[in-house]
Amino acid sequence: MSATQNNEAPIGYVTPEFPSLHWPLGASKMKYNRAFLYYTEDVWKFCVFWSLIMMIGFYMAATVIAILTHYRGTSYNLYMKGARRINDERQADDNTEVAKFARSESRSLISRMVTSNKKYLPLVVVVYIIVGAFEGFVAGSLIGVLVSAIYNSGQFKMTTWLPFVYSLIVALFNVISSYSLTSTLM
Repeated sequence: MSATQNNEAPIGYVTPEFPSLHWPLGASKMKYNRAFLYYTEDVWKFCVFWSLIMMIGFYMAATVIAILTHYRGTSYNLYMKGARRINDERQADDNTEVAKFARSESRSLISRMVTSNKKYLPLVVVVYIIVGAFEGFVAGSLIGVLVSAIYNSGQFKMTTWLPFVYSLIVALFNVISSYSLTSTLM
C-alpha cells in the first residue's frame, strides 16, 4: 500500500471532477455522496486549485481597487486640478520669471504624475497576479499536504467542500493580516 492511499477508499473509486461542490441535501445528494477525496494527491490538487482561484481573485480585486483609487479621478486628483486652476488665476497677473517658472513646474509635475503612472497599469496587474498565484500555490500546497495527512491518519474521507473552505480561510486571513490593527486601537 502506498503512502498516498487511504485504507478506506472504496473499490472502483474515481476522483471527482474539479469543483464537485454539490449540496448534501435534496436532488444533488447522490452527487455529493460520490464527491469525496481519499488520496493525498487529490486533496493536494483540490487545495492548490482552490487556493489559486481564491488568491488570484482577491489580488485581482485589490488590483481593481488600486487602479480605481490611484489612477482614475480620485478626489486628490480632482483637488489638484481645482487647486491648479485657482493657482493659475491668481498668478495670471504676475508675469515675473519666478511665477512663470512656478506655473510651468506645477503643471509639468502634476501632468507627469497623472500621465506617467498610466504606463505602469499593466505592470501592476501582472505583479499582483504573480504574487497571488505564488501565495496561492504555496498556501494550497501546505494546507493540502497537512490536511490530507490529518485525514489519512484518522482514515476519514474528505468532502470536496473542505479544500474550498480552507482556501477561503487562507484568502480571508491574507486580507485581514494586510490591515494594521494597532492604528485602530489607539
